[in-house]
Amino acid sequence: MGAIAENYVAQSLTATGYDLYYWVSGNTAELDFLLQKDGIITVIEVRHDMNTKSKSLSEFLKRYQPDRAYKASLKNFGRAENFIAIPLYSVFCI
Repeated sequence: MGAIAENYVAQSLTATGYDLYYWVSGNTAELDFLLQKDGIITVIEVRHDMNTKSKSLSEFLKRYQPDRAYKASLKNFGRAENFIAIPLYSVFCI
């Protein structure tokens, strides 16, 4: 299911004009989407279920402080200290 969720997000972002990149830190962390548009850096972590813990997003946020950070999952809208939680269906709005 994770691959399907990531594919959905990739298609949604591509349709809205983003070039897609990802981030890997050795073998310890991987961030699903890294976007740049008009000088604004946006990162997105995709989770396919209700368990939304993400070591990779936390690691990236500590290192680089991007302009925007989102965690897309089956959960509803929300806000944490360093990122905005959004439901998967709303990714096209980014």
